[in-house]
Amino acid sequence: MSEAHRAAWEEELEEVKEDILGEGVVLSTTERRGTYDRKYSEWRMPPGVNTGVSSVDDGIAKVSVVEYVIAGTVTTCEVTSYLNLRRLFHDVVVGEIEVKRVPEPAAPVPTPRQPPARQADGWPSPSSPESLGHAGWFRLTPTEFEHAIAALCRRDGCTQVRTSGGPGDLGADVIARTPDGRKLVIQCKQYINKVGSPDVQKFAGTVFHHHRADVALLVTTSRLTAPAADYAHQVGIRTVDAERLDRWAKRVGPAPWK
Repeated sequence: MSEAHRAAWEEELEEVKEDILGEGVVLSTTERRGTYDRKYSEWRMPPGVNTGVSSVDDGIAKVSVVEYVIAGTVTTCEVTSYLNLRRLFHDVVVGEIEVKRVPEPAAPVPTPRQPPARQADGWPSPSSPESLGHAGWFRLTPTEFEHAIAALCRRDGCTQVRTSGGPGDLGADVIARTPDGRKLVIQCKQYINKVGSPDVQKFAGTVFHHHRADVALLVTTSRLTAPAADYAHQVGIRTVDAERLDRWAKRVGPAPWK
């Protein structure tokens, strides 16, 4: 790998520290090197290095141990960063080193003269998701996350918006009508790890046949694996990953059903 390519990776990794790594407390970072297999012309990584593939471009992976606060719980994760086909990947493994409840802050008591505005689905206001940011999505419970996505739909002109997540929802966490009258069905994935093909396949099995969706949308706080993203594109499921979710919340660009 050229020095310029390595420098570009280091620069992109620094940007990621403001995203994946920056949302938690980095406890340690180590560089793990593999051995080159001349027979197969690829790098073999040491055991325990979670690169997700059998080789990386230059045999180098950076492993960071990060402490996150997720839904009121402190947990330790391992983030492995590496180059594959000149693209930077990050695999996150949630550990069980230390898990403990974090005291929830006391909710402010609204004054009688200024009660908080609430929507029909219970979300405080349609503009609230705009201020959450990437880490903020993980401070919500799964139900609150679904309400937040419903609030974004309502804010951007959807009607008949309702949440239906829970046992027996057959993948439909949010159901609505887009501004032009199409039926919108959304599945919400509040994930740290990447969304895989099985998740997309399950959604595809119900969203069109059972729910009769005109627009199928999968929203995640993470990313999709390459096979999962390819499959979603093939079957007509639109996807919103963590980066696009933040842009949608901040009103940057069109709504995902357009």
